[in-house]
This record gives sequence, structure tokens and C-alpha cells, in this order.
Amino acid sequence: MTALTHAQQNRSYESSNRSFVPKPVVALSDFGYATKRRAQSELLEALGRDGFCFVESDDSSQDLHVLLSELSRFFGSATDQEKSGLEMFRSGLCRGYFPPLEQNSRKLERRKERYVFSDRGNLFPGNYPLLENAYNTLYSRHIKRIADIVNTSLHAYLEETNSQWAKSFRQFFLDPYSGKLEPSVLSYAMHYPPLENFDEFLNPDQTITISEPHVDITTFTILPRGTSGATKMFDKAGEVIPIYDSSVPPDAILVFVGKTLEKLLEGIPFRNRNGSFPFMAFRHTVMNTPEEVMKGRDVVGYFFNGNLSRPYITAANAEPFGSMFIDRRPLAMKQHEPLSGDELTVKDRQYLTEQLFFSDTSPNSASPRITLKQFREFLNASESRDRNSVQMPTCCENEC
Repeated sequence: MTALTHAQQNRSYESSNRSFVPKPVVALSDFGYATKRRAQSELLEALGRDGFCFVESDDSSQDLHVLLSELSRFFGSATDQEKSGLEMFRSGLCRGYFPPLEQNSRKLERRKERYVFSDRGNLFPGNYPLLENAYNTLYSRHIKRIADIVNTSLHAYLEETNSQWAKSFRQFFLDPYSGKLEPSVLSYAMHYPPLENFDEFLNPDQTITISEPHVDITTFTILPRGTSGATKMFDKAGEVIPIYDSSVPPDAILVFVGKTLEKLLEGIPFRNRNGSFPFMAFRHTVMNTPEEVMKGRDVVGYFFNGNLSRPYITAANAEPFGSMFIDRRPLAMKQHEPLSGDELTVKDRQYLTEQLFFSDTSPNSASPRITLKQFREFLNASESRDRNSVQMPTCCENEC
């Protein structure tokens, strides 16, 4: 293991203690009746002005700690056989355990392990019974409630501004069969292994780039704190600074704008007495110190989007924008199944996004490969089963 020099320790300390940028924080409890409109305005102004906001949810740090501890235990102690038994993605569903693309890649992002969850149809490891409860607790008590207030706040603002915009926005999240609001969500639990030879990856500022600067292809992303290291943002001068710092309350959870929301609300800024703020995707990166990468890192992110069956259409003028998604599938897949000129639905984009984590030589590659046509058929069948298996509520359910 490479040891840190005294100079590197000092530079790492200086890098992690740059001047703070004020972080907008709203409390989930403020979205009650009396203070709801003010809280919604503060949230939307922050998302429009800064691209992100923190939402403080009581006791979320405790529930997050339990989940991260269970995920760390799974990634660290589960056998290869246990992990391979959880590779649900091989059947065409974006769930389950994904091994690293390349364990010794020069691109550290490709070394991570992933466990993919959603709001339904999850596969949990039988030997880690606490993981399921920990995941469901954080999601139901905090993550889903934050997602709901973001969607509700956006719809309420659009309803006051232009009822047709509000209708188009809402339709993006409606299930075309049930008529219910059912946005999609994928959750990635990610494990970055410890990096011993960090000196081979040092940037001039003595940081190590884990993930290059990028925006998320989501309506919005909810990203709680991770262990050892953190996602970074860019200040107005272009300097890389921490998102989570000592100014952020322990129970605050980050939510930020994705590229899909930027395009969905193109031409529709948030306006109030403080100005006009267009919704722009939040650019971020993961650049950690040597001390941080030597420990490894566990983090879980929640990536929200429209209903799986919906095409990408702007709310203001009904223009399709699914063509903004680039086909980055392995060459063999492109040749086997060229994409048609049809506009992509959310489920199609989900398929193309997951293909980023495959390659012609990757251990992740399904055999035989899952085509877009097969993926659509699989999800259609799954959705049909879900609709046909709806149960009438019992007395106990009515009382809850």
C-alpha cells in the first residue's frame, strides 16, 4: 500500500477545507399545510438557481447508517457464488448484483460493484436478512417522501402558471394503463474498492478522479451521504468543492436536477420575486483525497424518471427529445439490433443506460445478449403481471 507523504497530507487537508458555498436546505416537515407554499417556493428556487437543494428529513441519518452498514457487510463478505446468484439483470430486468466491468481498469468508475434496486420487484440476498428492511425503511420514510414533494411542488407551480404545461408534465409520470402516478426509479448501491496504488492516479491538485464530471439522465437524483469520500460540485469559479460539508445538517439529503427534467421543462423557468431560474442539470464529479480512496467507499443513489411507458416530450410545446440519448451499446449489439428512428420511451432509455455497464468482454454480458425488443417484451409482461395481481385491501390495510 502506498503511504501518504507529509506534503500530500497537508494538500489533502487544504483541498477538503476550501471555503464553503452556502447550501440551500428545506425541511420536509415544512411541507405541511401552513408552510407548504413557502417551502415549495424555496425548493423550486434552489433547484432552478443552483440545480440542487438539500431536504432535511428527521432521523434519516440513522436509517441511512443502518443501510450503508448492511450494504458494506454484503459487498465485503458475500461470496462470489452468493453474488452471482443475484444477477437478475441476465434475465432482462435491471435489478440485482452487477460485478465490476474491469477490476483493474485505469478508469476507477469501472472497478465498482453495483446492486440495483427499484420500488418493486427487488431481489434481496437471503443470507443478509437485515438488508431488505434497511433498504425499505430508508426508501419509504425519507426517499419517496422527498421525491413526492419535488414532483408535487413542480406540478403545483406549473398548474398556477399554465394548466396545459401542468397536464403535459403530469402525463409524463402517469401509467397509461392504470392512470395512476407511477414515476420510475432505479437505485444503485455502489461499492468502490480501496485503492492501494493511489499515487498512480493523482491529479495535480493531489486528488484522485473516481468519476468524470457529468450530469445524470434523470428527472432528478436523490443522493444521500456515502462512506469515505463524497461527490463534489463546481462553484461559480469552476473550482471543485464538496457538496456535503460541515454546514449541511446530518439529516439533510441532496436532491438535484437531471437532464431529463431540464429538457422536459425547457422554456419554463421558475419565477418568483427573486428572479427567473431555468432548471438546468446539475454537473458533478467524484474526486477524492488519497486518505479517502485508501478506505473504499459505499454509497446509494436514487435515480427518478417518468413512467416506463412514456415517451420523452417537452411540457411547453410537446416536442420529442428522446433522440438526445446516445446509443453506447457494445458494437456487437449495435450490429445485431440497430435502433429504429422511433422516439424512445423511458423503459427504452433504461435499457440503453444499462448497456453502458456491459461490454463485449465484460463478466456482466448476458448470454445470449438481451435485445431491446426482448427487454420491452419482458417489462411489458412484468407490468401486465403487476396489474393483474392487484389485491383488494384488507381490514388491516385500511386501518394503516
